[in-house]
Amino acid sequence: APRKNFRCDFLAFETIPAAIEARVIAAIMKKYPMAQYWLSFSSTEECEKAREKLKDNNQIIGFGVNCVSPSQALLWLEAVKTERFDKIVYPNASGQY
Repeated sequence: APRKNFRCDFLAFETIPAAIEARVIAAIMKKYPMAQYWLSFSSTEECEKAREKLKDNNQIIGFGVNCVSPSQALLWLEAVKTERFDKIVYPNASGQY
């Protein structure tokens, strides 16, 4: 049975490999209009493709990258530093670049 007092501040969809998957997530999340979420990608290129398509989606509070090289992450952060959304960047478990 669902818990009536359960509250979630936001959802994190992480390590998404392709922009099309983010578009599917966004379509599903429309069923929950009060829910907010972030999308994090394993590719800066795919993150940018998704961001361009979903930039006007007010449910999305952040875009980011993970499991990418530090140099890619820094370049991506520089490119989006003035955007309205939160920026999310974090490493994988113990990868070497």
